[in-house]
Amino acid sequence: MTWRELTLDDTPAVEALRADVLATLGHPDEYVREQQESRFVEGHLGEVGRSFGMEVDGELAAYCALTTDLLTSGEAAEFAACDPGPHDVVLAAAMVAPRHRGRSLHRSAIDVRLEAAAALGAQRALVQVSPFNSRSLASLFAASFRCVGAVTYSDDRSRLLLTRTIGDAPSRTLMEDVSLVDLNDFDQVRSELSAGRQGHGVIRSAPFGLMVVSA
Repeated sequence: MTWRELTLDDTPAVEALRADVLATLGHPDEYVREQQESRFVEGHLGEVGRSFGMEVDGELAAYCALTTDLLTSGEAAEFAACDPGPHDVVLAAAMVAPRHRGRSLHRSAIDVRLEAAAALGAQRALVQVSPFNSRSLASLFAASFRCVGAVTYSDDRSRLLLTRTIGDAPSRTLMEDVSLVDLNDFDQVRSELSAGRQGHGVIRSAPFGLMVVSA
């Protein structure tokens, strides 16, 4: 199975996959439906970004989107805490059809977008994740992303902000002053991600998981 870059002709298949995934979330805040679903999908098929899909038996099993123009897309505002620049990209969406989960497709979707970003000369990748989405968090941490902030937007969405440098994976360093933070306690998460402390991993446990934070 290989990824291919999607085009506007793939819009109906992408919208169908998104509808399927959004209807089967484990928690309603794992991923919030875009106010203009069609606009978001079409915009990431050329205007403000690129999208990639993987098909299984002729069916779109997974898709992911990469924002390459943060200003036009409006996504720069959501990452204001990361001081986004012209050489940053956003991992905007990654969805796997329920019947195709368990094949590491989400991790593969991270890799294909990082490769595309590197080819474009991007310097940093940004991503926002719901604290209730421990599956995605685990995949991002495994791909050397680090959680650098926690924000609550005007529509009451709470999101963790993660970043990593494009290119070689960041070197592993000894963690100091380690703590475990309940992802269900967002005020505590926000407090821990201060003074240069970062999230380095997640321990998936009921109900939502614990994030490993260190200096």
